[in-house]
Amino acid sequence: MREVPTSPSRQVRRKSGLLIALTAACLTAGASAQVSAPPQLTRSYQDYVAPPVSLVRTDGKTISFADLVDGSRPVVLEFFYTSCSTICGMQASTLALARKGFGSNAITISVTIDPEYDTPTRLQQFGSNFNAGGSWYLLTGKRADIQRVLTAFDARPFGDNKMLHRPLVFIRPAKGRQWLRLDGLANAPQIISAFKSAAQNPPPPSSTVSILHETFNRLVG
Repeated sequence: MREVPTSPSRQVRRKSGLLIALTAACLTAGASAQVSAPPQLTRSYQDYVAPPVSLVRTDGKTISFADLVDGSRPVVLEFFYTSCSTICGMQASTLALARKGFGSNAITISVTIDPEYDTPTRLQQFGSNFNAGGSWYLLTGKRADIQRVLTAFDARPFGDNKMLHRPLVFIRPAKGRQWLRLDGLANAPQIISAFKSAAQNPPPPSSTVSILHETFNRLVG
C-alpha cells in the first residue's frame, strides 16, 4: 500500500499539539510541586529580655508587657498591624487555629507595629475576625514603647517600614526558659509542633545556637 504523505500544515498542527500537551503537563507538575511543598522555617533559641513598658489592651486598660510575658504561663508572641494586606491576616488566622493545640494555660500576644493607627477599638475589631479574646491579648501603646519591644525581640521591620516587617512567632514554654523564634510564615501544625517541642525538650546548651532549618514533613506531608 502506498503511503500518503502528510501535508506540512498537518505536521505543524501535530507538533503544535504535542508542544501544548507537554507544556501543560510541565505546568501542572510544577504547580503540584509548589502546592505540596511545605513552607520552610528557621528556628533558633534566643535570650530575650522584655522591656518594662506599659501597653494598652483592647479595652483601653494598660498592662505591663514584662509582667505579661515573664509570668508563669507559656507565651506565644507575634507582631502585626491591622491595615496589613499581606501576611498579618494569614498569621492571625493561623494562630487562631494553632491556639487549640497550645492548651488552656498558654497565652497569645499580638503587638501592633502601627500604634498610631491601631487604636484599642481597631484592635478589637480586627481580633473579632479571629475570635481573639480571653487569653489572646492584642496590644497597642506609645510608639516609643512599641519600638522598645520590637528592638528587644530583634523584630524591627527593615528601615522601620511597617510594610517590610517579617513573619515571626516567638514561643516561651515556661518562666525562665529561652524563647524559641520562628522566622517564616508558619502554618498551624508547624507552630503547634514547635510549641510542644519547646515545652518538652530543653533548648540547646548555647544561647547562640546555630540556626536549624525544619520543614515538619511529618505534619504536613
